[in-house]
Amino acid sequence: MSCTDSERLILQEQVRSLSQELAQCQADKEFVWSLWKRLQAANPDLTQAVSLVVEREKQKAEAKDRKVLEILQVKDHKIQELEKEVISQRQELSGLLQQQQRAGEVEHHVMKKEILELQNTLSDTTQRLQECDDGWRRCLEEQQEQNRKQEINNTRLKECDDGWRRRFEEQQEQSEKQEKINNARLREVQEELVKVQAVSSSLSVQLSEREQQLQKIRGELQDLQALYVQSVAHAGEQADLIQQLEGLNMDTQQILQSQERVHNTHTTSYHKFFSFAGPNIVHYITTTKETNMQQPISFQLFEVVTGGVQ
Repeated sequence: MSCTDSERLILQEQVRSLSQELAQCQADKEFVWSLWKRLQAANPDLTQAVSLVVEREKQKAEAKDRKVLEILQVKDHKIQELEKEVISQRQELSGLLQQQQRAGEVEHHVMKKEILELQNTLSDTTQRLQECDDGWRRCLEEQQEQNRKQEINNTRLKECDDGWRRRFEEQQEQSEKQEKINNARLREVQEELVKVQAVSSSLSVQLSEREQQLQKIRGELQDLQALYVQSVAHAGEQADLIQQLEGLNMDTQQILQSQERVHNTHTTSYHKFFSFAGPNIVHYITTTKETNMQQPISFQLFEVVTGGVQ
């Protein structure tokens, strides 16, 4: 949901609340106007007026109770949704964690196995290369030794025939061919070593990337765990708010009961008062109706009561 939609919903909720308050104010205004008309009558029934006020207060208290009950129901529904969301996130988190752990362990095991095999291959190749190098050096030393001996023999046998010279040339040619073969084998082994080293470097890079991905997954897991803790804390705050609303509802009920007892006490006092001062009030209202219409009834009653007491 976008920010504009959220603001629109908030404004709609405010408009609805203001409309309800306006309707309540209008109803209160009509009730007060009707009560004022009743009190402006020639013989106002104060007992009925008090009963209407008490009934009106009861209706307002019932409306408040219904509103509190609706708020409690909405909060209960929201808590249930949050609990469902927490359970769903917990299950999703557990499944994702198990899946990532299994995949990471399998890939890590395979990579370690491949690296171990390549290391063994590299070790074997290095050993073979060392053996070839040692053999080539021995051959080279032997050939050099033979060349030195041949030179000595050539110095001593300068007068040998062509047959001995041809044999020497053939032997020298074979030595050169063998040297070329050994050099070629050495180059091949060196190229193979370079390839193996490149493969080993590539696998090392892949292993590093896998470890980085594993670290990233662990970070996401920690974020999900933090979100779960926040959801649980929010649910606890909602439960505390509901308990506070329930306490407020109980306080409201107690206040209404206290007001009802006070109204009942006032009603009894009015009955006793009118039973004592009723005749004087009727006589006084009849004689002063045309002269004192602008004075409040409460002031007139005060004068009548004062006169009756005197």
